[in-house]
Amino acid sequence: MLVIGNLDDKMATKDHFGSRVVRLKKAFMFFCCMLSFTFGVHGQNSLSYSEITQIVFSNRPISLEFIKDKCLKADRKIYSIYDLDIFGYYNVRDCNTELQKEVYKNTPEYRTQLSELEKMKNNLSQTTYYYEDKDLFTSSSAKYDVKRRGFNLEMRENISMGLASSTPPKSISIGGSYIHLKSLPTQIVENHLLGKGFTIEMLFIQLDAENGIEIEKNWKDIRVYFLFTPNSKETLEYIFYNSVNSSSDGWYNMKDQVITSTRVRVVVANKENGKIYYDKIYTLDGKDNSSKSEPSVSKQSEPPITKQNVPSVTQPSASSPISKPSSTSVTKQNVPSASKENMTATPKYLSLPTQTQVVHFKWWKELLLSYIALCSLLMILLKKEKVI
Repeated sequence: MLVIGNLDDKMATKDHFGSRVVRLKKAFMFFCCMLSFTFGVHGQNSLSYSEITQIVFSNRPISLEFIKDKCLKADRKIYSIYDLDIFGYYNVRDCNTELQKEVYKNTPEYRTQLSELEKMKNNLSQTTYYYEDKDLFTSSSAKYDVKRRGFNLEMRENISMGLASSTPPKSISIGGSYIHLKSLPTQIVENHLLGKGFTIEMLFIQLDAENGIEIEKNWKDIRVYFLFTPNSKETLEYIFYNSVNSSSDGWYNMKDQVITSTRVRVVVANKENGKIYYDKIYTLDGKDNSSKSEPSVSKQSEPPITKQNVPSVTQPSASSPISKPSSTSVTKQNVPSASKENMTATPKYLSLPTQTQVVHFKWWKELLLSYIALCSLLMILLKKEKVI
């Protein structure tokens, strides 16, 4: 009986010790969850859109992770925000006719959504978006220029099949609409295969031979990221050659109403390992804002095509050409006029705090509170153990 009693005491002690360990494990897991929640929430929301924009358009280096996590991916909703288009932004159901939309405008939901969209529009010029181009380096035309020490990337041509495929100069396409990057230092070169009047818009990316070889070996993983802030909406005029069929072939004067941006940061990176090969900011004042020590890129562009060097094309009577969105107007002429772009001054940037101050200055409070909570929880558990 004595042996059995000792065994019972040992088993009770073991069970008591085991339950104590379980409680401590639960306390530790609770603490880890608190830290994860604290740092997860504040890691995502510690920077406002304006603070992110200040970092992007400074001389600080940024990572590919920063671009994708902090900046917004550019899409058609930029136009919905600018135009205060509730139906396009929120994808409102059962509002397909003008009458249905008019009725919806009298609802509380519409007024709430309109208020939210107005706030977004007010912050639009201080919100950084990014556009990821997957094709510029995979194109067969993207070849390393040994003499200039860099890549010539083909942005656009002024000829295609159908007016819907025409693209304004210095522009990126987002869901069928365009963002005009005014400060992008592209060059207009003659398309020798097609002759006078036909041009190609090129973007030169200056890189040393070592990085050039590495890019050539990893074409499929190389991406070009354009970071920009929407500013205003302007009308762009440019010329385009439509080559659909004999009845519609010819030069056209194109007019697109597009959202513009006066500053852009161009980043060339490997999407798999995050390595950045090229990183440079372009503004209308022409200042060199490279975040890396690399040779400056030539910003001299060829003059736009004028009336003298565009071939005269005799046009037969054409039927209605393929239409573009309502923001685009098309005029067919024998000799097109030159494109015109209005240039505005670059806005001044605010003085920036250090990156450590911006990202981490709020976190020490949450860390301290979490530590105090853990200590308090452990003290409570220990007191309970003593009572038992």
